Order: sequence, then C-alpha cells, then structure tokens
Amino acid sequence: MTQDTPSRCSICNGTDIQEYGDEWKLQRCKRCGHTKGISGLEKLQAAEENFFGDDQYILFRSKNKSYFESLAAKRAADLRNHISGLQDKSLLDIGCSLGEFLNAVSKDCRSVKGQDTAAGVIEYAKGAYDVEIHDALTEIVPEQFDVVTAFHVIEHVDDPHNFIEHIKGFIKPGGWINIRTPNVGSLSGRLSGKNWPGISIEHTHLFTPKSLETLLQKSGFTQIKVLTKSHARFPVGALQRYLKGGNKIDGDSGAGGNRNSGSTRLKIMSILDLPYAPIALLEGWMRAGDEVVVFAKKTDASVS
Repeated sequence: MTQDTPSRCSICNGTDIQEYGDEWKLQRCKRCGHTKGISGLEKLQAAEENFFGDDQYILFRSKNKSYFESLAAKRAADLRNHISGLQDKSLLDIGCSLGEFLNAVSKDCRSVKGQDTAAGVIEYAKGAYDVEIHDALTEIVPEQFDVVTAFHVIEHVDDPHNFIEHIKGFIKPGGWINIRTPNVGSLSGRLSGKNWPGISIEHTHLFTPKSLETLLQKSGFTQIKVLTKSHARFPVGALQRYLKGGNKIDGDSGAGGNRNSGSTRLKIMSILDLPYAPIALLEGWMRAGDEVVVFAKKTDASVS
C-alpha cells in the first residue's frame, strides 16, 4: 500500500483496504465495497473544467434534451412510487443541472426549488422551465423541505459524511432524502473492471448499496430503502472505453465524456434500453444494477 492508503474505511471503519488502478488510483474497502479515488488529482481540475464548463455542458444536454427529459420523468415516477402525498410536499433538488427533473416533479409537488453552482446552467434552466434555482445553499432556509433529492452529486464531493449532514439540515423532521449515484458493486462494474463508466476522475467516492446505506444510518436516517437501477448506458460506455483502449485520465466522464462520444452513446442507449430491460430487472433483483437509489427518512424530532 502507498503512504496515502488509510488504515480504515471512511464509511464502515473496515480495515481490509485494497488499492488498484493505473493512472487513476483507487482504494476499495473489502467490507462494504466503498471505493475512493486517491491519485491523478493533479489532472482533475482541468478535466472538470473541460467537462463541466457551462457552454459545453449546456450544448451537450440541450442537444439531447428529449433523452434527459425522459430520464427525469422516470425519476419523478420513482419518487411518486416511494413517497406518498407528494402533492402536499415541498422539494429541493441539489445539483439540479438544467432543471429537467425539477420540471418533471413540479407537477407532483406543492412547490419545488433547485440548487446548482454553474451560473450558465442556472440561467438556462430558469429560461427553459421557469423554475426557482439558487446558486448557493446558504440562500436556503434550514428545515424547509419535505423532500431533498441529490442525483449523481455525492460521488463528486470530498467528504460524503459532511455532505449528508449538510443537506440533512434542509429536511423537515419526518422528511425524506432521495439519492442516486453510480453503483461500483454492480454486475457490469465487476465484469468490465477499469472500463466501467462510473470510474472517472470526476468521481472521488464510489458507493455500493451497502456503503451508502451505512452512511445514511450513521447520519441518523431511518426507514432506509435501497434499490438499484440499470441502464444500457453503462455497458455501452464500458464497450466504448474498451475500444478506446481502456480508462485513461482524459476527462471521459460516466455522464458522457467528450460531447461527440457522449451524444453517440445516448443515441445507442435509447435504442438498447428496451431490449436491455429484462437484464435490468434481473440486476435490480440482485441489487447489482449500475445506479444505487436510496430513499430514507429523517427522524421526527418529536418522536422519542
């Protein structure tokens, strides 16, 4: 192990830590499966600026608007299926991007708000969907929301514990959190190894169903329901990486990497999602899908 290898997993305190990877070094806890990126960080900032630059990001998402709106509608349906009485609830979406999910779920909730940090993205979302979005969480009143969602955000943060504790503060007692993040313990992840699209220099922490559940338990959440979802985009992305010669530190993100390859992948995925559905159902039953989806309840302070 390198001098950077921790003696314990930051999620479950497990002591059996495995290090692997080439350019992008990773550490995996054998107890809960949680995986952390530990090197290649000197190239991370440049890659993130390349991928998340407002103009390029907006161009990519707007060119594939119908795909992302369809994805948002499915996520809104999942929320309706797992949290009752949404019509009376307020919702905050952290890392709301171009607002597709806010627009979709606004039909179900009493009120919705979003938060993102990219000025161009916020401006586009407000114009496209007429939604309320803040650029800083400090602008948002604590314990104001019945539901807080954070889709594909937690893998980017430096400290998942602090992130969960921070956003927990925006949830009313008895309210809900809904998180989505890549599942590093997925079937396709195990089969495709370093070519799995979830492994990216933009992803500092990669979760398994077990490690994300453990994190939420430590933060005091109850009624935790963990499931996984599968999409054709992960095996398609893995094949694309394999054909390119493996996972290199080039800013190739699981969300699409460079805009040309990302748009091509989305078109292929749209075609393959239907025939892939039986495999997705099997992977979901095995909790081995490529996306971890968690619903959890904040303890009601009035209940002792």
